[in-house]
Amino acid sequence: MAARAGLEFAPGDLVVAGRVPGSDMTDFGAPYAVPDLDLEPLPGPEAGRGVALLRAAWGLFDETAAASPEELRRGPRGGGRDLTKIVDHVENAERAFARKVGVRHRPYRSPR
Repeated sequence: MAARAGLEFAPGDLVVAGRVPGSDMTDFGAPYAVPDLDLEPLPGPEAGRGVALLRAAWGLFDETAAASPEELRRGPRGGGRDLTKIVDHVENAERAFARKVGVRHRPYRSPR
């Protein structure tokens, strides 16, 4: 994702700045608690890198959704969602987490 965002990271560039206890939600891959560090302002260059990474991630998400069929293969027990429901779920989950860290914005409008 870094290359897609126009960024380069060397092996020593990444540092663990904090740890947050997990839950069943984090085991599943979804954010659960808002770390204190997420509530602090970032210096301009660091914020810019974060925005570039987010834009690259959402760009890849949009490309993947655009290339996917509406009806998706069901799981082994018949469960799952179709594309539109997955996209809506991801967008709304991101919006909910953004509100938790104080980000207010208009609803995301995908280019799809």
